[in-house]
Amino acid sequence: MEYRDYQKFGNAMFPRKLRVYEDRERVLEIDVVEFSPASDSPTQSRRRSASAFQVAPCKRSGPVVPLNKIAPEYPEVARMSRVQGRVLLYAFLSDEGKVQKAEVIRSAGTALDQAAMHAVQQWVYPPTTAVADTRFRPKSRCR
Repeated sequence: MEYRDYQKFGNAMFPRKLRVYEDRERVLEIDVVEFSPASDSPTQSRRRSASAFQVAPCKRSGPVVPLNKIAPEYPEVARMSRVQGRVLLYAFLSDEGKVQKAEVIRSAGTALDQAAMHAVQQWVYPPTTAVADTRFRPKSRCR
């Protein structure tokens, strides 16, 4: 799951955009238009799952362009087998703009996936600025 575009509601931050992936394919996208308190639910502190993590919202005026972009090397095994394709990766960046974690969303085969992953993990983006209060300490930042 991917959560983005956070908005403050009460004492917490909630995502306005949610994406759900199954087998690395996006199967659901949700845009939250309005937050309102549930009338049948007591107002109490909600706890997030231990496996969940937060991504801080960012202010971006447009597409983010890497400062340092390494092209993937075409694997010899793929060249010999005449395998080609496009690999779609999803990457989380650190505050400094380095790729902290990357996942294959659409595969083109193991060799091409690994080559793309190796290249993207070397990319460097401009540093990010989170839009949140000082108590909000996410593990990852914008992509």
